[in-house]
Amino acid sequence: MRKAFTGVLLLFVINILLLNACKSGKSRPTEITPEITDTIAMITAPAPINERFDSLALDSFIRSHPNFDRLKTAFNDFYRQRDYQYVWYNSKGLNEAAFGLTANLAGFESDGVEIPYKKLLDSLMMPLEANNPKRIDSPYVETELLLTGMYFLYAERVLKGVDESVSKKLGWMIPRRLVSMTALLDSFLTAKDFDAFEKNALNKQYFHLRDELKKYKQFLAGGPDFNIPSLIGSKTRVKPGVNASSVLLLRKRMMQLGYSLTQTDTSLYTTDMIEAVNKAKRVYGLKEDSIIDNSLIAALNVPAAERVKQLLVNMERFRWVPAQMGSDELIVVNIPEFKLHYYIKGVPEWTCNVVVGTPVHATVIFSGVMDYVVFSPYWYVPQSIIRNEIGVSRARSASYLRRKNMEWSGGSLREKPGPNNSLGKVKFIFPNSNSIYLHDTPAKSLFDKDTRAFSHGCIRVGQPFELAKKVLAYDTAWTDKRIKDAMNAGKEQKVILERKIPVYIGYFTAFADETGLVHFRKDVYKRDGELMETLTK
Repeated sequence: MRKAFTGVLLLFVINILLLNACKSGKSRPTEITPEITDTIAMITAPAPINERFDSLALDSFIRSHPNFDRLKTAFNDFYRQRDYQYVWYNSKGLNEAAFGLTANLAGFESDGVEIPYKKLLDSLMMPLEANNPKRIDSPYVETELLLTGMYFLYAERVLKGVDESVSKKLGWMIPRRLVSMTALLDSFLTAKDFDAFEKNALNKQYFHLRDELKKYKQFLAGGPDFNIPSLIGSKTRVKPGVNASSVLLLRKRMMQLGYSLTQTDTSLYTTDMIEAVNKAKRVYGLKEDSIIDNSLIAALNVPAAERVKQLLVNMERFRWVPAQMGSDELIVVNIPEFKLHYYIKGVPEWTCNVVVGTPVHATVIFSGVMDYVVFSPYWYVPQSIIRNEIGVSRARSASYLRRKNMEWSGGSLREKPGPNNSLGKVKFIFPNSNSIYLHDTPAKSLFDKDTRAFSHGCIRVGQPFELAKKVLAYDTAWTDKRIKDAMNAGKEQKVILERKIPVYIGYFTAFADETGLVHFRKDVYKRDGELMETLTK
């Protein structure tokens, strides 16, 4: 009803503006210009109310609404700066921001999150009898403070996420984006488009995952899950044109998940399934080889309720990162995806496979700035590897050192540059206390595997030459030939980068690609469960 009224009022104002233009002899505008929309906004939005409430009412309100107790400082800071002026009212009553907030809260509630005092707020915002002191057309202090508290809860849960101390305990060492509750509320109150405000405050990945969450909740509401039987015997790899009993249920499951397929009762892997099968394999990080196998079936068999949890924990992680990275160049490694992404001005320009640390030697989630590149590097063997894998006595053996192309230097064991060096032909350094870097490797076959968690914590790059070209692209002196020569020189060369590049080592088991398609990956380090427990406390 309110939207209809606003629409009628808007048409009325436009007609008045056009009528006045005709009377004044001016031509009719061919489009709604920014000047006209600003004029409409001024006419349709009554002026803020210049009325204040007693500061003692704030203390009383927080005492009677204990869920806001931890937000007491934010309340006091916000209203003290405004001399306790009403902010959710204008001369006509509750303003558009108040209704924009309740709409956003409704969307938040649909995600399954319980919102304290929501029923109370709904009752206070219902238009009641004119003699009721809680009516919406004049200031009422409980409604005012409840709206502010609800916004702070909304900002805390949706725009900010769990406290940074909690995310650090869960292994997230990337600095969190700074969020000021009062600054967010200031921006929200002056926003003309409340949906746009939310979209500007959060990384766009969050919204792709939220849309996918709605799909899976509809899936859950549609009935119980069912399992696709595993392929056994000689038919563990079903190619197009082959019959297999699991194909019928696989088709049904994929249709439930929104893949474009036609309903049929055949167990034949028909050609119309090929595109959908490859798309599903892309979603789960499997080779797009048009083959139905048990890896695909296992991914499709993950219960919808588990996918809902996976989406919720990754929506939380995307609350922790900036909406915009603020750098012309950016390198992002997503550990569960086993991929490196190179961004130019926010657009993914290039990607390659990587190998990350095993669960025992988990790659740390952190960020740094790439400072230099080392061609034909030495590998300085960590003491833990000497003790636990090589053995101290063997590391001192002349025959072992000769066989492994190693030497002792200044009390450190190091592997000399060469084609079999453990770091390959180049390493990329972003100084950090975790001693983690990107590097080449002679073990090229590992990049063909679907799961690539094999290292001691550092990140092996599948296409090191291409990455070297990217990071040195600003310097025309570094031609392809010069880079290749440096990689094969057999003599270490350090190159300081004049253009430093931010590097983010992240952990997202659900994410969207540049087309908006949401992908799922295995929780290689078992981090999702810990975060889900935190969110449900």
